[in-house]
Amino acid sequence: MESRVILPSLSEELKESIKIDQENKKYLLEIQISSDTITLTLTNIEEVASYSRQLSLKEIKEIHQVFMGLNSCKEFSEFLKSLLEIKKLLIDKKENGIYIHFEVEYLLKKKIVDIELFPEKINYECVIKGLLQEINLIKEKIKDDNKIELIKNLENENKELKKEIDNLKKENTNLKEEINQIKNVLATINKKYQKKYSVIMEEKELDFIKSAIESRINKQIKKIKKLYQATIDGDDVPIFHKKCDNIPNTLTIIKSKENRRFGGFTTQVWDNSNSFKKDENAFLFSLDKSKIYKIKHNCEGRAIWSGQNYGPVFGSNSGGIFGNSHDICIGRNPLKQKNLHTYEFCPNSVYDYSGDNAALSECGKEQSSIYAEDYEVFQIIF
Repeated sequence: MESRVILPSLSEELKESIKIDQENKKYLLEIQISSDTITLTLTNIEEVASYSRQLSLKEIKEIHQVFMGLNSCKEFSEFLKSLLEIKKLLIDKKENGIYIHFEVEYLLKKKIVDIELFPEKINYECVIKGLLQEINLIKEKIKDDNKIELIKNLENENKELKKEIDNLKKENTNLKEEINQIKNVLATINKKYQKKYSVIMEEKELDFIKSAIESRINKQIKKIKKLYQATIDGDDVPIFHKKCDNIPNTLTIIKSKENRRFGGFTTQVWDNSNSFKKDENAFLFSLDKSKIYKIKHNCEGRAIWSGQNYGPVFGSNSGGIFGNSHDICIGRNPLKQKNLHTYEFCPNSVYDYSGDNAALSECGKEQSSIYAEDYEVFQIIF
């Protein structure tokens, strides 16, 4: 029997800040509690990015058994502060991200617990603070540019003024070099901390998908624009339609709770028409297996199904959408409910898996439902 965690309702919101001094670095851990969720935000004033993660009390309890005794989000906050006081809470920065690292005791045994936080945004205030003195010097030097024109009018009358002119020209050249250096610093920072196209798909996997799209459309991709992410925008169907409807050439990428990653591409638009749509260029894919699944011959008319009560739906046999006989279907709130479906084992599937049963997800070998960890939708611009 599946166990359920009943979340207590909090009478008021809570926002706390915890200062963490570690190895001559100062961090600020902000804990914001609203209803039944906790948002952890970690900032280091010496760096240009902050990191955050939103968790429910249920997710916190799933991280480690030691947290099962917590009955509210506020108790979790108090628990963090107690760990900090005994120096059992550390910030662990790794190449691929940053972690809140706990050393706790459970059943008389020491346990290590890590909560991973993800890059949230560039802290341009930190960048500006670091360059403020240089910018002030630039402003002072720019004022001296007005002297150059005056000196040019007198250079034939006074040799000493000619020397001053030469000096000012050199200073002006140095000024331009300093400005270019600042521009290069900002460009480097932007490149280092820019968000990836996808939190699910790696860069090399993006090249694999781009190649599959370009070979079918016979056009070169100029830009990929993120339209929607369930964990950021919300996983309810109306939000998906608000951000993604009536936009052609979309790529959907899904990650299940079982860490299976898959999705599909279509040139058709999503809308509330409650109808099948034809697309001979549509295809499905598995990132885990690096495989593309083409649409079957004479099935192009059922490439996608677009309806107001569903997110992206790829393929449906003659049984119809309500028979759970689709290749991929995302229903309402798939992050909170088991409303992600795949059924590639169905003999009437629209896409060709060539005997690769459960090609997309673990539930693909039977009509069943699973949770989604996250899903994203991108617009492909040619």
